[in-house]
Amino acid sequence: EAMFEARKQLACVIFWALGIAAIAEIGPVAAFAVGAGDLKATLGADNPLPAFVLTTGGSLLAKAVSLGVAFAIVNAMIAIALINARQLYASARDAVWPTSWNRALGAVHPRFGSPWVSALVMGAATAACCLVNLDYLVMLTANGLVLVYAGVCVAVLTGRRNRSTDKAHYRMPLFPLAPLISLVALAAVAAADLADAQSGRPSLLSNLAVMALFAIYYALYLRRRGGWTLRGADGE
Repeated sequence: EAMFEARKQLACVIFWALGIAAIAEIGPVAAFAVGAGDLKATLGADNPLPAFVLTTGGSLLAKAVSLGVAFAIVNAMIAIALINARQLYASARDAVWPTSWNRALGAVHPRFGSPWVSALVMGAATAACCLVNLDYLVMLTANGLVLVYAGVCVAVLTGRRNRSTDKAHYRMPLFPLAPLISLVALAAVAAADLADAQSGRPSLLSNLAVMALFAIYYALYLRRRGGWTLRGADGE
């Protein structure tokens, strides 16, 4: 929402990112599947891909790939930190929280133009999560994207039906094929999670509980207070 000429460039950026990600992810996996001498034994290893690289390329290549993975993880964490800070800032800008919270979290640095308070808050929250048990963190976050994407699909279908997206700057081709296929796939993931009593089911139920909590917050506070407006790229 803050990029230059977002209306013209955002769709192109998304599809380029999709294409690059597909090639970068499918390519190595396909090479792994074709190049593994004993695919069954390699897949049975504790870390199949590193084992494949070590066997075929030697220890030097394995160390280089591991170093690249480490850099990629650090880069991803930086990107995620910026995303989380931006989301928290956007929620404050849209007046989701009490007035004093919105004023603080919506502060923008006068020189760098960054949401510095939101960045510090999310950084502190992330650091605190490092002290939480890893299994518990995975349980809480594993199904977050499932519910988010399901919500996006429902919003797309509802928006077209009630005409609230008539003035949108991008019209989805072959509607409603994409959201319906996505909902079917997400339903399959949710069904698999429900069948997994050890981690999948608790993760799904935990995320549903978070959604229910904020639905109650909206019903009892935001809706009654009024004045909440979701702003677009131009602050509309």
